[in-house]
Amino acid sequence: MRDYYSPRRTYVGHYKFDEHNTYFEHGLGYYDVPLTGKCAAQFDHGTVSGVAVKTWQHGEKYIGEYSLDKKQGVGVHVWPSGARYYGQFDRNMPEGYGVLETVHKGIKFVGKVSGMIATPQMGQWYKDDKPVTLEELEIDGAGCLTLEDGTVINAVGERIKKYQNEDGEWVTRHEEKNIVTEHRIVPPFNFHVGKRDTTHYGDWIRTYYGHFLSGRYHGKAHVQQLGAPDYDVNWILGSPVEFDTYSSHAFELQPHEVSRAVERRMTRKYCAIYDLAVQHLIEKSKHPHYVNKPLVIVEFGVGRGDHLKHLQKVFPKAKIIGVDLLTLDHVAKNELEQQQLSDLRVAVQNDTVRYELGKDCYDQQAIYDIVSRHGKIDLAIHDATHGTQVWDQLETVRECLDPHRGILISEEMCSTPDHRDEKSVDWRQVKLAKQKGWRIWDLRPLNYHSHTNSLIGIQTSRKFEADQLSLYEV
Repeated sequence: MRDYYSPRRTYVGHYKFDEHNTYFEHGLGYYDVPLTGKCAAQFDHGTVSGVAVKTWQHGEKYIGEYSLDKKQGVGVHVWPSGARYYGQFDRNMPEGYGVLETVHKGIKFVGKVSGMIATPQMGQWYKDDKPVTLEELEIDGAGCLTLEDGTVINAVGERIKKYQNEDGEWVTRHEEKNIVTEHRIVPPFNFHVGKRDTTHYGDWIRTYYGHFLSGRYHGKAHVQQLGAPDYDVNWILGSPVEFDTYSSHAFELQPHEVSRAVERRMTRKYCAIYDLAVQHLIEKSKHPHYVNKPLVIVEFGVGRGDHLKHLQKVFPKAKIIGVDLLTLDHVAKNELEQQQLSDLRVAVQNDTVRYELGKDCYDQQAIYDIVSRHGKIDLAIHDATHGTQVWDQLETVRECLDPHRGILISEEMCSTPDHRDEKSVDWRQVKLAKQKGWRIWDLRPLNYHSHTNSLIGIQTSRKFEADQLSLYEV
């Protein structure tokens, strides 16, 4: 893979050396990334932290406070269209109180905003510096103007239009900065699929064909570019990676191969966390002690074993273990248990997976027995009984994670099993879990709020890099 338009970043400024003689950009400094942007700022151990002035090649600007490479505090952001927001920022986006001067002539908003384009939440609209109501303006509450042909121009000048292609599918065209994206929603996972053209100085340089998640490249894609050969590469939320991911394997499935277990995780967008978990495990496995040590992956809740098969594709050299409370000679007490037993009999036909049946994942001794036979757990997936307080019963599993690579994932975190229940999430339990070290992501916005309990949590032995999902972390 070669990206012709990823030139080297240059830095001029102060440095700091640690006890290992590793240097960091630290103090006042300036960097320049050709064809991308420039920044003069205060640096803290390699990150922009403090006051910064940043400009992008396509005309975007920011002057204000940063923390760990993200806009945090008070600042001014100017879009290429001339729209600007000055006020409070949090986690790299406008969040709090400020003034949004829209691209619509003379129209501005003063008050509370939230979101990447400073979406108005609560406050006062003005027209030529005179207070007005929305009824007196031609825009909606988010600052969007709809033209006669259906094109929507939002508050910062991005243009959005929907049209039907020759196959009768609805396509959304989004023009922003120096990027034009056209995508459609495709079953069975309901991902955005399409293309994105990028230009510099008005000239085309790159086109991406593939899937998008949270507006970023995700999965396996084909890239065409000016001045260099085309290439195919996997992506995780906008970052190219040189390995197959959970999502890339799922996107390659034929319709008849898509299992309910994989479809559920892809549709809920849990796959974003699984992809980052794959990346975490691969990076941690580069340590000399782990190079030839196979991963130990344990899933609690076997079902038909479809998800175990998918994990085998993602981790072909791993030791995969399915744990279930049921046994094959169990006498079903009701219709649900009868179905679960039938599914289990299908699962165990896969003799490449190791099964631990009749084991309760909430029982301390049962977990210790599993670990004594298979070793410390590198990836533990809790997909057994769901409930708002189940997370607090997984302490033994957490204790049995590998101290260097280990990850514990719990789905439907702090939620009831009913994905249609509007009050599914118990926010008190979310707060308690966070206090005990859980990191939790609310992925409902990514699945169009079609699953009201789409929260997912993790515990890790070491730092888990998930900046790409920072907007969705609770």
